[in-house]
Amino acid sequence: MKYLRQKTHHYTLSPRAEPAMTVIPGETVIVETLDNVGNRVNSEMDKDKIKPPLNPLSGPIFIEGAERGDTLEIIIENIKPARDFGWTGQTSEWGFIEMGSPIWNIFKETIPTEIKICRIQGGKVTFPLKNGKTIELPLRPLIGTIGTAPEVEVQSTTPGPYGGNMDCQEVRPKNRLYLPLYVDGGLLYLGDIHALQGHGELGGAPIEIPSETTLTINLVKGKSISWPRIVSEDYLITVGSSKPTEAAVKAALAEMVCWLMSDYNMDIWDANLLLTATAEIECSQITNPLYTVALKMPKSLLLT
Repeated sequence: MKYLRQKTHHYTLSPRAEPAMTVIPGETVIVETLDNVGNRVNSEMDKDKIKPPLNPLSGPIFIEGAERGDTLEIIIENIKPARDFGWTGQTSEWGFIEMGSPIWNIFKETIPTEIKICRIQGGKVTFPLKNGKTIELPLRPLIGTIGTAPEVEVQSTTPGPYGGNMDCQEVRPKNRLYLPLYVDGGLLYLGDIHALQGHGELGGAPIEIPSETTLTINLVKGKSISWPRIVSEDYLITVGSSKPTEAAVKAALAEMVCWLMSDYNMDIWDANLLLTATAEIECSQITNPLYTVALKMPKSLLLT
């Protein structure tokens, strides 16, 4: 098993970056990642640290034999928090509550810059309240940003067909993520790990952690996909990112229809109508430059 630890990180997904590691298909690697502000937050006093640059990524990982048009399969084996705490926070520039918007009238005050330190122990995340009480939350880690290099360099904060900053709750341990490849070698980047995140990522910063993330990287030769796909225990999942939100839904829907046609020998209109009757749509995030949705198809319906 290989271990990737690096001194410099990336704030873009670039096809021109020098690989930090080379793997052969089937290899397992542990990747050390920073949190979304580069591990600069250590206490509630570090309010001045939650600012750009944001979303440092580890990698890129070069996959031997990978070519443009292939598909990368990533098995997320494990996500281990690298510290015994995570943090969540807000600023007037983050999240869904924007000054001047209709929802702003509910709050009628300036959004404060604020940090909460959340302790992590025994599979639990402790969320402190200002009234002195705490709420125990489950530790449910996920990879906020993971993607392959597109043909043209993009910011690490932006999601797209290549993956990127999807903040999708289904990019979590034991699930299989499939990403399209645009350049030879694939060039896989990852970072922005969350100990826990609600659907929508409404406030802009869920519980941010550095990590040791274990991945097994496989290659599907000669198979092309257009958007990220995920296989969980119970669902087939496609991920779309765009603005407005309905454009992201359309991308995820088109990808799922293509999946059902190619892998389940389904007629295009049968697939469309089946999804109309059974699909589940989750809003992954509405805070990044493009919004992300996950369209979920129950696997149990495809086993008959």
